[in-house]
Amino acid sequence: MENLKISYKLENITEVMENEAKELVEKNLNGKMTSAFKKIWTNHPDTDMKLDIHIKKNEQTRYEGAFHLHYAGITKSYHNDKPFKILEDLVNHAFQNIKSQILEK
Repeated sequence: MENLKISYKLENITEVMENEAKELVEKNLNGKMTSAFKKIWTNHPDTDMKLDIHIKKNEQTRYEGAFHLHYAGITKSYHNDKPFKILEDLVNHAFQNIKSQILEK
């Protein structure tokens, strides 16, 4: 996905969990987000996309996150209201939410 740039801000995350987070993001981008990306590129064929990801492990050892996908002057965002115990659940939920926002119209 040469049209997609990803930036990460990971707080209080071990190196092992950092690698896991990045693998989960890649898995979602190459799987769950395929139909959403097709819609974006159909409507905005020359657009570049940027994905900003901020994940933080809080004092209760739960994960909080904010995900922002920017393209063609549009931003689709997700921020969890309730921290997740499992990192994978946070990442999967974020991408499902952003995908739903893109495909809802």
